Amino acid sequence: MDKLISDLKTELAYADDRPASILLKHNSSKVLLLAIKAGQELQPHTNHEDTILTITEGDGALVMNGSEHFLKTGAVVRIPAGVMHALHALSDIKFILIR
Repeated sequence: MDKLISDLKTELAYADDRPASILLKHNSSKVLLLAIKAGQELQPHTNHEDTILTITEGDGALVMNGSEHFLKTGAVVRIPAGVMHALHALSDIKFILIR
């Protein structure tokens, strides 16, 4: 086992600069934890690979290809490679990205 994370809640704190933590990395795969405060957002962008997003805490609005989707704790969504998307934190939000 490379790394054990026993409690995601203590793994990353909220900050004004939208912190991210690489939880695991193997070959070309990454598992990232991000924490953003209410009102902050990830600006519209695309990724070169499919990404799985899992909300672990809070609520957010995900915009993909112009459609808005409201996500809450426990939501899981696949963001296909090349699809324009953005995330707006409706509350303090933590989420995992798997690439």
